[in-house]
Amino acid sequence: ARALQPCTYHAPTPWASPGSPLRRGPALRALRSKLQGQRPGRAASSSTMAPQKVLIIGAGATGACAALRVRRTMGRDVSIEVWEKARGPGGRMSTNRQELNGTTVRADMGAQYLSLDGADPDCAEVADLLVKEGVCADVPGAVLSATPERPSGKTWRHLAGQNGGVNDALKLLLEQAGAEAHYEKRVASLDEQQGRWRA
Repeated sequence: ARALQPCTYHAPTPWASPGSPLRRGPALRALRSKLQGQRPGRAASSSTMAPQKVLIIGAGATGACAALRVRRTMGRDVSIEVWEKARGPGGRMSTNRQELNGTTVRADMGAQYLSLDGADPDCAEVADLLVKEGVCADVPGAVLSATPERPSGKTWRHLAGQNGGVNDALKLLLEQAGAEAHYEKRVASLDEQQGRWRA
């Protein structure tokens, strides 16, 4: 494993993806309350918030969306880092690529489609962004298998990757968030020291 350099994060709480043991602690609840306490899309003013750093653990769908939400909510001054143990973003949406006879072939190893509820403003924003940038395209729900896991209804949108794999969607979200991603990097410990979180 790659050696970790200790980093101190001034954000009052860490964010964690669903697979993290940090997900159910008071830290996540505090950050969630902080984000929800601000009006969506409006950055915090410098008079009410000092420059901060936010560490997001995991570059899967949750981590990428969290990075975008933090950027939208806290504005340009916040520094966002994402640590991911794998070689790239994706989590359960990983894509494998291989050169075969001069052609690059790809296979989505996890989810092949993104299903987002268009009735939710945040989901609609993400879906519109992915389609506008040409990373994904809408797929009619009628042509997809009616699996128990796939939500259905008039408001749901199902997106598939266009030129790349579905993890290209997460790359775009991280890019839009202006997040600094570090791959093959694990969190060995996370401790609060004098009001600051140290990873």
